[in-house]
Amino acid sequence: MFNGRLGAEAWHSRPKLLHGEIPSGPCQGAMGVQWPGSASPAISGSVAAVLHGTTWNGQPQARPVHHLPTESAQMQSQVCSQMPDDYANKVAEVTVLRSRNQQLERDTIKLQNDLAQSKDAGAQNEKVKQMKANLDRLENELRYVGQDLMTSEESRRRLQNNVQELESELTQVKATQVARPPAPSPNPLGTSVGMA
Repeated sequence: MFNGRLGAEAWHSRPKLLHGEIPSGPCQGAMGVQWPGSASPAISGSVAAVLHGTTWNGQPQARPVHHLPTESAQMQSQVCSQMPDDYANKVAEVTVLRSRNQQLERDTIKLQNDLAQSKDAGAQNEKVKQMKANLDRLENELRYVGQDLMTSEESRRRLQNNVQELESELTQVKATQVARPPAPSPNPLGTSVGMA
């Protein structure tokens, strides 16, 4: 306990604070008020011991130990926390790429089929054109052959009629020769025989 005389001297010898001045110092956060400089008013031994980190017997007071994570532990924790997000992003990326690859394969197959059909259509068109040209040629030849056939048929009919007419005339001539008696052949020596 302080006696009255020492307490009065300590009170009158305290540092004077200007109006509006905020005390600052190492104990401001703990006590809320800090005296200027390193000097502080006399306080009880228990409070001083607590503030200075010593026990009643002057030994340093043991402070609670807080185990802070090391840098590797922090990095491992950060990597572990990021792994689910990275894995999900990679799965989504693989899914998108796989879908894109399948779409490209379908488009490639479709283009190949279209190209093959185009080639077949082109070859078919050329073949159809060639067949049409051959058909036109055959139709022209058939037309010409038909005209020749008609001409030949008319000639055949005409020749047949002529043959029939000749055969008819020959038959008539033969019939006439059979009905007429043969004429006597002239005898150049007949007169001489009668005179003898």
